[in-house]
Amino acid sequence: MSSLKQANVERTPPSSIMQVPTNVLGAILPNAFSIVLFKCLSQCGFWFGLLYGLCHKIKRVLNLRNGDSLAFNMMGHDGADGRMQFDPDRSRVRFFPPTDPLIPKKIHTMERITKRIGGRMFMSAFRNTVVHLLGGCNAGRNSKDSVANPSGQIFSPFRPYSTSRTSLCTGDQISDAADLDDNLVHDGLYVCDASLIPCAVGVNPSLTITTIAEHVARGLVDNATSYYSQKGFRSTGDRVTSVMKNSHESFNNINGENRIIMSGIGRAAGVRVWETLSGSVEGLPCRLEIVMDLGSAQSNHGILRGQVGGRFKMDALETGLLHIVDGTVDMCFSHTRTPFSQYMFYKLLLVSENGAMYEMLGKKEMKPFWLGLTALTESRTLELELNVVSNDLTRGTTRTTGYMTTMRGTVQISFINLLLSLISMKGPRKFDFVSSLLLSLFRTYFLSTSRLQPSFLENYGESQQYPQYTVHDMVTDDGARISCWRWPPSPKPNDVSKTDFSSSCVLLLNGYSGESYCLPTEDNDLVRTLLNSGYEVWLLHTRLHFSVCTNNPFSLDDIVRFDLPAAFAGMAELRSKVEPIHVVAHCIGGLIIHMALLGGYVPVSSVASLTCTNSSMFFDVTKLAMVKLFLPLIPVSLWFLGANSVICFSDNSPESWRHRLLKRALCLVPRLEKCTCKECDLFSGMFGNAFWHENVTERLHAWLSKEALVRLPVSGFRQLRQICMAGTVVGSNGEGKYMPYIGRLTLPTTYISGGRSLLVTPNTTERAHALMRHHHPEFNHTRHLVYGYGHSDLLIGEMAPRDVFPLILGGISKSAGAHSGSTSLSPHTIEIQRETWVIPPSQATAFLRSLKIYFLLTILVIVLFCIS
Repeated sequence: MSSLKQANVERTPPSSIMQVPTNVLGAILPNAFSIVLFKCLSQCGFWFGLLYGLCHKIKRVLNLRNGDSLAFNMMGHDGADGRMQFDPDRSRVRFFPPTDPLIPKKIHTMERITKRIGGRMFMSAFRNTVVHLLGGCNAGRNSKDSVANPSGQIFSPFRPYSTSRTSLCTGDQISDAADLDDNLVHDGLYVCDASLIPCAVGVNPSLTITTIAEHVARGLVDNATSYYSQKGFRSTGDRVTSVMKNSHESFNNINGENRIIMSGIGRAAGVRVWETLSGSVEGLPCRLEIVMDLGSAQSNHGILRGQVGGRFKMDALETGLLHIVDGTVDMCFSHTRTPFSQYMFYKLLLVSENGAMYEMLGKKEMKPFWLGLTALTESRTLELELNVVSNDLTRGTTRTTGYMTTMRGTVQISFINLLLSLISMKGPRKFDFVSSLLLSLFRTYFLSTSRLQPSFLENYGESQQYPQYTVHDMVTDDGARISCWRWPPSPKPNDVSKTDFSSSCVLLLNGYSGESYCLPTEDNDLVRTLLNSGYEVWLLHTRLHFSVCTNNPFSLDDIVRFDLPAAFAGMAELRSKVEPIHVVAHCIGGLIIHMALLGGYVPVSSVASLTCTNSSMFFDVTKLAMVKLFLPLIPVSLWFLGANSVICFSDNSPESWRHRLLKRALCLVPRLEKCTCKECDLFSGMFGNAFWHENVTERLHAWLSKEALVRLPVSGFRQLRQICMAGTVVGSNGEGKYMPYIGRLTLPTTYISGGRSLLVTPNTTERAHALMRHHHPEFNHTRHLVYGYGHSDLLIGEMAPRDVFPLILGGISKSAGAHSGSTSLSPHTIEIQRETWVIPPSQATAFLRSLKIYFLLTILVIVLFCIS
């Protein structure tokens, strides 16, 4: 006890099984119900008491210290005859305090002290204030005269529930005459607080309680390790031993010097950082308080990696606190797919007071965008993913239960808490930590240099076993050339994905110029998925596609009036039968099929179902894309290019100086993600990033850049700009000639959006889904929001066959029951179905209105400044 007496109580770490200290200091004096009535008015008179009570309330609201109050805490010995009884009739515990013959003398002493210092003594007559309540589960040798053994294990008086004997009590401590059955205990049931102490110790029992808690915790870890070792679960036992070892290494210095003792090195290195973040998970408020011990010699960036502890509060999830018992953080992580971005990853294991376990994954993503314009927001925002963890003790493992229990949200640290975190930072290497973190952020946002060698594959290798297809060239009525690729069906005997009365043909419509369905470098794509389900697949290449585009100017109306009718007519002629077909469209493909159906150029009876990804009759884009569209970049670019409005991405192709100058200008346009590939930067500079690079494999990215992004026709951007600024489909001259005929869309629809907006916002499909449910409730209309996906990666992403393709197949198969209003949830998505009579407004239109007002005000200020 000599070393404990010198310890700083405020910095004393908790029990050894915790990796980060979480201390509860001092005592809480509860208010005597109404403090103004029972303390202020009764002790100080009406007027002065009322004024004093109001001042006290203001201090509590402002979270200020009550500097004019002094709490007295008298400690000593009592009669140790207190009792607790359970009242079964009222389901409550009755407490009979112990007798203390010195209570009158203590009160008299308090009154004298109060009078000498010029104060007024107050004792609550309505609530008893007790600090460090001792007893209740007294520790002893056997169950006859105690509740728990010296190791904190609860005795079990019933043999059926007693499966083990106490192992930490020696034979000298147990009487020879005692029955061994009196030492049977409940497995895994421990008491480690002040209730083990049978009577008052005469002094402040804080250090005594701490010592007992650490003793019980040490025995608990030892018993758990022995249990798993006896059962043969060496992996879990090793993990428990590792957690215990790391805890001792982190907190073996009980004097509170806040150091991390590195194993095998013997030198002090580290920094401790406190952070408080608040936000919401699934729309419900939450609060995350973490303590990070950073600094490790096991990696090159040890000062930016370490262990995490703390607590998490979310009333909608658990009524109590969730404590972080194991956690790691990496503040400088890089990925080969995104070598210019910096990530901060948090992996936390949370345990609630009732034993429930959760795994929390946090991520901060920092991208080099316009000289750190988003640095303050990205570095303070943490994206959370919370999974329920189930303990499988029969195998000694832990596992997550699945995607249905995944909850997502964001928390953010405020500027005030960020400043407090910097001030409260402790450790011998705190300046190294701050300098390393600032240098990494400076390199990310301002230098924009690649952190890793990009794994760009020159030899991406197309699959030799890709299904054979037939190319059908067609000529439209205006003389343009289009093509259709046809894969014959390959039905399987056990195929139950479609019924006999459903259509067996699916038409795929690409986005702007690129390829999203036929991916020969990948193990699976949508074409092969549909073929494996027994469908006949057609892939249409309109005049937007790089393989058939020409220098002739065109608009999206030309595709609607000529390309789509020619394709439907050619398919019917080649198939020698007329039956409705399923249409799967992406981006611009979804726009033109909606325009063709609304305008009457394609009969609705020829379409069995319509599935659109990130598109509909509406087209809401992100704010960055809206800024690019608001500025006259596209009209100026078309004027600058002249008659030849096709940009070639290859450096070997002959082109004019106008095209070369425009391509260099496009490389300077700000984008969300920077890429090492020139072709990818050119495409994103024109309109925006088409996919999140972390979702796409390196070989597919190389194939898209070298094979699928050969030429880009710019003529279609003129009408696309008008559609984006209007928020809905319009003609080439800006006239709204399509939306008045919304009643023609009498067919089932499925809309799919990415939950991580990149180019088109989820508002695009939300508005369309609500409109279709409003006008055609007799058909089956479904909307899915797939988390983690942006735009084209819904179809070309590495995990798209698992997360997205089942939704497309489900939308096609449900067309057989088009008049059925019931749908099922997908395990990887959130399906949104709601009856509504109000169409959600266009977010892009509202932002465009604000942008116009801001632009006009800026011009007005400049004019007034020049006049003055």
